[in-house]
Amino acid sequence: MAIPNDLPAQFINWLVVDRNGKKTKVPCDVNGHFIDAHDQKNWLDFDSANASAYSVGFVISDDDSFFFLDLDKCDVPLRM
Repeated sequence: MAIPNDLPAQFINWLVVDRNGKKTKVPCDVNGHFIDAHDQKNWLDFDSANASAYSVGFVISDDDSFFFLDLDKCDVPLRM
């Protein structure tokens, strides 16, 4: 998958942790330490986030001109 070069440096890393028996994604830095994803000082450019051992996420801010649509469980066949 190609990542556009003009995306702002709003990337973070994340990892999956178990909280009360439920798996959840938690934002982290490139070393796996938990971070506040809404704090801009934690944001990375794509290459830095992608170079870590953790999954990559993109932070959407109020200043963005984009929107993202998150489709959960989209691999389940549609029943009619």
